[in-house]
Amino acid sequence: EQQYAPCSPEAARLRRKQRELEEQEMKDAGLSPRGRAMARERQKKAAAAARQNRAAEARRIMQKDSRKQKVGMSVGILEKERRYTCIKELFECWDKASDASRDGSGRIEEEELRAVLKKCYDWTDDEAHENVDAILDKIDKDRDGTLDFDEFFRFVDDFTGNVTVQTFDKVINFMMEAVAAYSKEQERKRRTGLLQTLFREWDADGSGVLDMRELYQVITRFNDEERDGGEQETVKLMVTAADADGDGTLDMNEFVDYFNTLTRKMTHNTFDLMLYRFSRCIEEVQTLQMENTAGTRYKQLLLNSLERYEILELLEDCDPTIPLLLFGTACDPSRAIEKSAKEFNVPCKAFLVSHERAERLALAGLQKYGFKLGYWVYFLMARDYPNAHPFLRQVGIAMQTSHKSHPRFRLWVWNPVQDRKDFPEVLSTNARFESLDEIDPEDRGLSTRQLKDKFKKQLGQVGLRRKNSGEIIAYR
Repeated sequence: EQQYAPCSPEAARLRRKQRELEEQEMKDAGLSPRGRAMARERQKKAAAAARQNRAAEARRIMQKDSRKQKVGMSVGILEKERRYTCIKELFECWDKASDASRDGSGRIEEEELRAVLKKCYDWTDDEAHENVDAILDKIDKDRDGTLDFDEFFRFVDDFTGNVTVQTFDKVINFMMEAVAAYSKEQERKRRTGLLQTLFREWDADGSGVLDMRELYQVITRFNDEERDGGEQETVKLMVTAADADGDGTLDMNEFVDYFNTLTRKMTHNTFDLMLYRFSRCIEEVQTLQMENTAGTRYKQLLLNSLERYEILELLEDCDPTIPLLLFGTACDPSRAIEKSAKEFNVPCKAFLVSHERAERLALAGLQKYGFKLGYWVYFLMARDYPNAHPFLRQVGIAMQTSHKSHPRFRLWVWNPVQDRKDFPEVLSTNARFESLDEIDPEDRGLSTRQLKDKFKKQLGQVGLRRKNSGEIIAYR
């Protein structure tokens, strides 16, 4: 599998290990920092030369003259099936490369074909346009400017059908590397656009820069920490690292470059979830600045009530087969759910469901982290997400057909809609609901000490036991 997937996580890990070994060898050789920099520059040049050699070899394989020498070669049935599978995998990767947030369309667009082949064969822009036009004229029978799988298979099989096994594998690897490079480039563009949108939201005064105060307010809330010197020092270090012109503020380019570097190893789902949380923190900070003291206090009481009472009531006599469904828009329950998970000493895995691929990751996470490992799994449905209902139907089917779940597992879903009827029946059957718009914290009428005492008493009612120190350790 690794042989035909050079850009898989395992292959990436091996490449990182190789770079670390090379770095250590240079240190052991006694090279100075300048010497190591020169050695790395030589390695880059060698890698560029190797890419050029691979591109030249790929162009040679693609030429008709090189194929004529192998016309008499016989390819066995099993080898044909293996090649078919490899080309199918290549097509699927190619089809999904243009946007990490969407599944493929089942066709390779002309622009995708041109961009990848340009990288694979090291063509110029003119060569790429000329060659891709020729390919489409020959292969694209329906003249729609795209290649479906049958047309793509004919395109690849045309110059690999009678080559040796080693040559075929080289071609597939060359193309896989080019697809991975194109996909990485497109994902970086997508993230840059999202970060630019986040910057505009963050820059409430429209000054075009973020100062220390704006950064500190949001990052402190994001990290859920008190305002102390340590957190302020962290923000200062961040500004120092990202501030290219040294003016003590971050403009859009500095902000985007810093966060692109900081998040380069994140999966697209983790990145999207991080941006969602930053956006919510920005919204909270700006709301606090606009609202009066009474409105701010009421919202805080609402969140406290949710964390201390409503969540406990949902968990009372609950088992893993019962979904816990929240709806309404009065507040974002994410922080309260995550705090409750910490109180119960249970790991919590959150998924922001805002696009097609996020749906697949969330369903896979439900199986892995929920049913098998016993995490609390929390699905945040994006506002006005058009595919929310079909996705929640799949979640309901997974819950109904799960024959064995970890006893610690709980499923939480927050859908920012107004009515519980917006949940599909297959998920809402036997579920427990909580409307965020109907929580009234003023009905409690308890002091802080009474709240804590009642909270401790209710801990014993949801199937938990505690050590003498008071730490919650496990479910009965």
